[in-house]
Amino acid sequence: MSKAALASPLVITAPATKPSMENAPSASPADQTGADRREHRRHPLADIPSISKVRLKYGPAVALIDLSNGGAQIETTNYRMQPGSTVVVEITAAGGDLAIPAKVLRCQLASLLPEPIYRGALVFKQPFDVGRVGITAEDEAIDDAAAEPDPGTLDPAAELEKLRSVLARVTFGTGGAPDGTEAALGGALDAALATLDSSGGRRAGRELAEELAELFQAVAGAFERTPTATALMLAIEEHLRHVVPARAIRLADSGSYQQVAGAEAILMTIPRLAADAPVARLAVEFAEGSEPQELHFLILRAGIQLVAVAGELGRLIGTHTPITVRGMSGRQPQWSREVA
Repeated sequence: MSKAALASPLVITAPATKPSMENAPSASPADQTGADRREHRRHPLADIPSISKVRLKYGPAVALIDLSNGGAQIETTNYRMQPGSTVVVEITAAGGDLAIPAKVLRCQLASLLPEPIYRGALVFKQPFDVGRVGITAEDEAIDDAAAEPDPGTLDPAAELEKLRSVLARVTFGTGGAPDGTEAALGGALDAALATLDSSGGRRAGRELAEELAELFQAVAGAFERTPTATALMLAIEEHLRHVVPARAIRLADSGSYQQVAGAEAILMTIPRLAADAPVARLAVEFAEGSEPQELHFLILRAGIQLVAVAGELGRLIGTHTPITVRGMSGRQPQWSREVA
């Protein structure tokens, strides 16, 4: 990440160079989207004993996380794949060697020590018959009751409305919320969703929509667990770290913030939702030389609005005071997930 990107602590802009995902060739009808890939059952490597080796053609050996008819998840060490690029996955299995062309949907830092490990999501150019690696039709059948929820079906606008409904039922004590609080909170939510309508949001398309929907869902779900403003903030930061390959995402307290050694930081000013709200910043720290993608900036731009919402609730209710939501006590809302 260039030092120029750190010059202004107040505004985050998209990289001057268009990201590779925009320069990549347009997907052909045979190509599959991330949502298509998620419709297939994912088989972890432990369930495919016939596979003995996986590597990228002209590249390193990789660790296979899971495999489906539509794509795969892999991990690489000291090797970052470029989102939007095309790779060929070479699989050595009991039935012979296979070469599968795929598009890199996303690639992010999974861990930093002892060596950088990157996790990437691949979408196959053509549907792959998992029977070629020993997966039977019975293994491939999906049990709807036990199937993993499909994030590709989430609608960011619908998930935002659920979150808006929760915020509208927050109790602010006997005096109620100050005038304009509801409008300010709603405005922050609208600003987060508006990221989709930006020029960068239109380029990111469905991938950004899915990430925003999951972010809104994660924050709404945090209200189910007797939340506090601090817990909401942690839920937001945790989700952002799953998407953005940052070493740390944390509040940068005035006068006490110290940058992590060997990192470059972007300081984002958190929107003030009231005139008397204090000025606060969020520090996003990347490893030196890291080049965040446009999608990462877009997610951060939306996430900072939710950080502002959590901060305003903490200012009005208390950072560690349980937030009461009318109608949620003793029961879960109908959109919560159930785990058997």
